[in-house]
Amino acid sequence: MILSVTGSYGTGSSAVADLIKEFDNVSCVDRTEIRILYDPDGISDLEYNLIENPNRHNTSHAIKRFLRMAEMLDHVFFVKRYSRDIGPRFMDYTRQYIDDITDVKYKGIWHYDIYEKGKLYYFVDSIYRHLRIILHERLNLPLGRATILPKAEMAYLGVTNEEKFLKATKNYVSKILKDLNKDEKEYVLIDQIVPTSNIQRYMRYFDDDIRVIIVERDPRDIFLLSKELWDNRVVPAEDVETFCAWYRWTRNLLKNYESNKNILIIRFEDMIYQYEQTKKKIITHYRLKDINHINKRTYFKPELSAGNTKLWEKYQNHEKDIHVIEHLLPEYCYDYTQVSDEYRVNRDKHKIF
Repeated sequence: MILSVTGSYGTGSSAVADLIKEFDNVSCVDRTEIRILYDPDGISDLEYNLIENPNRHNTSHAIKRFLRMAEMLDHVFFVKRYSRDIGPRFMDYTRQYIDDITDVKYKGIWHYDIYEKGKLYYFVDSIYRHLRIILHERLNLPLGRATILPKAEMAYLGVTNEEKFLKATKNYVSKILKDLNKDEKEYVLIDQIVPTSNIQRYMRYFDDDIRVIIVERDPRDIFLLSKELWDNRVVPAEDVETFCAWYRWTRNLLKNYESNKNILIIRFEDMIYQYEQTKKKIITHYRLKDINHINKRTYFKPELSAGNTKLWEKYQNHEKDIHVIEHLLPEYCYDYTQVSDEYRVNRDKHKIF
């Protein structure tokens, strides 16, 4: 069975991964985020361009962009990425996948091939095209090639049948998952293999059952982590009201998951302050057994992670911003009134997720 944990940036999804590492029948893949299903130019974009909105150009363009993305994910020069975690056959699987979702291959070019090469290339090509016309008209020279692009690039006409596309995609994803599960264990946990939004779409790409946990976290802590500890170019924490708008927008994407038995939403704080109850929820959702939890509290230690909550007690210079968050996002702020004094910690030694 495939297990996944995901979050909306900085929510503490790695805490679930740490907990699941303590089970002896689960392979955990959390060193690299496997995001090929949903990132731009990924499999979801392929489905849109091949199945939902096909035409003779955008199918080819989407396939070429997917191949380029896969090559970047595989490795960049000597830096291995997917080739390290999935293995050396990742690009072989990818090329076979492209063959499986392609009806026709041919040599051809169109104007987007020029756009893809950047503004400088486009500018030089424009000058070339004007010069060739001028030289032909004034000096009667042959027109020659219409562009400085190579004579032709490989072009693709993709399949337009949804069933065929999904069959090929499931086969491709299954190969990747098999190679990720290097220890051949009963379960494999993959960090971020699906996003927090539109999960039902991505579940169609799996041949096996997949169980997803979404981890949520108090916006006050995410704001302070971004302001004080992280590079905040991802989370917009320069202005607290913009942060609140960003937080609410991302959380609105999580609605309507209550009826999906394959998706569970938990709080990072509950993993700490309601450890046993939340662990039971996670085990039940992932269909694990407590008997396999042989390394309890070796990776995830709630008493230490408690130091990574209520950060406004440490960073008191943001009191006004915290009040704004409490006013604009009250339903997302964790209720600490029921938390016992068990977790009094030295906040200078907290673990950051």
